[in-house]
Amino acid sequence: MKRSSSIAALLLLIPAGSTFTGGASQANSIGSIEIVAPYLIHGDNTTDPSQLQLLPPPTYSTVEKRKKRYKRHNERVAARIARKAEKAAKANKTAPLHLPPSVSERPDLSPQPAFAKVSGNYNGTVKHIENERRKLVREFQKAGTPSAQRAVIEKAKAFFLESIVQEILPEWYGTPWDFYGHTPTPKKGKIACGYLVSTALEHMGVNVNRYHLAQQWPINMARTFAPEHKIQRYYQKSAVEQAVRNQGYGIYLLGMDNHVGFVKYDQWGIQFIHSDYVNKRGVVAETIQHSVAMNHSRNFYIVPISNDDQMMKAWLSKRHFKVKRG
Repeated sequence: MKRSSSIAALLLLIPAGSTFTGGASQANSIGSIEIVAPYLIHGDNTTDPSQLQLLPPPTYSTVEKRKKRYKRHNERVAARIARKAEKAAKANKTAPLHLPPSVSERPDLSPQPAFAKVSGNYNGTVKHIENERRKLVREFQKAGTPSAQRAVIEKAKAFFLESIVQEILPEWYGTPWDFYGHTPTPKKGKIACGYLVSTALEHMGVNVNRYHLAQQWPINMARTFAPEHKIQRYYQKSAVEQAVRNQGYGIYLLGMDNHVGFVKYDQWGIQFIHSDYVNKRGVVAETIQHSVAMNHSRNFYIVPISNDDQMMKAWLSKRHFKVKRG
């Protein structure tokens, strides 16, 4: 109704007898008036507003629409978080929060590792981890009693935690974040939050397609490694820290509304390791209390990785994890 009225009002300004034809981006000169008609007009030489009709908007494929929608959503979330953080800093009249140094920046005061470390390139570290996994498989196969098998599983848990926390993830610290980042090499290219998780697990020897896993929602990433009844759900980040503390040392998958990462608990304490999209800092290790990315999630999904018996048996046997899609 408003559109017809506007067109009718425009037509009143056009001298009698003047004609114009519609067409995309066509311009017609009527006296001293230049009319730009960006839409298709049905019926040449018509002065009846009811005969004028706009072209439908251009169509895009569903995949392109979805990509654009996800990108706009994440940009809005990041901007909103940044505004709230800036507003809070101004209200408290305090300087921006300085996060504690990551594990890679601290002096190495940890006890002597139980497993030999590899000095050299990242690929050498990945190969070393695979060789140690195979040794553990042989030990498990030779174990003749349930208690002996239990001892091998506990050894596998310790090795997995130590390797991913001290060998794999520290190499990724400082790698830049990008929404479409999927580099397989630390500090070369960029990495998104989902790809950090899937790539680190793949390099640890977990048999999962890193591309398919990284492209899922966080809840489906959790469902890939645990049945529904084993996924721990919380609604405050303080509850996440307490739950991890209660379960003990280990590496945990942490999914949120629109973000995913690891929570590790070892002698250094509890830290959230992720590719930070909020301030675009890239891969960092930070305390849960200081994580801005966790402040704006209403749902938290925890799946134990290194301290779960079934997960460790699947890792040793190279069982394929079928990615849950949704």
